[in-house]
Amino acid sequence: MRLEESSKTVYGKKYLDYQLKRGKLRKFVRGFYLRNYKKYLRGATIDFGCGSGDLLAILDRGSLGIEINKEAVDYVRKRGLKAELYRPVKDGYGMNRFLRDKLCNMSICHVMEHLKNPVEVWREITEFGKKADLKVILMVVPGKKGFDSDKSHCTFIDMEFIKKHSMEKINGFELKRYYYFPINMKWFGNIFTHNETIFVYEKSNDRS
Repeated sequence: MRLEESSKTVYGKKYLDYQLKRGKLRKFVRGFYLRNYKKYLRGATIDFGCGSGDLLAILDRGSLGIEINKEAVDYVRKRGLKAELYRPVKDGYGMNRFLRDKLCNMSICHVMEHLKNPVEVWREITEFGKKADLKVILMVVPGKKGFDSDKSHCTFIDMEFIKKHSMEKINGFELKRYYYFPINMKWFGNIFTHNETIFVYEKSNDRS
């Protein structure tokens, strides 16, 4: 299957600088969000779209960041973290080269909303998860106000979207939990830019 070019964001040094320009308070608050992700990611994790490596820095030993922005990959490596440049559209999101790494989980945080074809991409990601025998795949997306705040966002993903596209069970993974963070109320995401939706997929005995 040929996957279409998925994002209208241009990545490079300018985008990396945007990610890095956080004051002390914003960095402190961001740590609160990252620790929430980390509690689901026990063991080596592949961080898809690792950006400047903030989540990667707190993940367990053996974790790997993959990223389409070469400037970000270079920066993450300078931090002493493991990261690789990856062209997902060219590769069809297959990620077969990462099967050599002994991985337990995948995190894909604030990536899916940038895609024009997230359903097709999610099939490929969970297919990789099945081949890699991952235990958990964590997806994080913005609430409605957060989605509307960024022109590079293409697809709004919420539980209604998941159900509409039969994404609760896919390629041996099952959606075990979803909730809103930091305030666990959907409506709060309509008024607060940084309220997120967290989807926790776990390996299932049902291989559908």
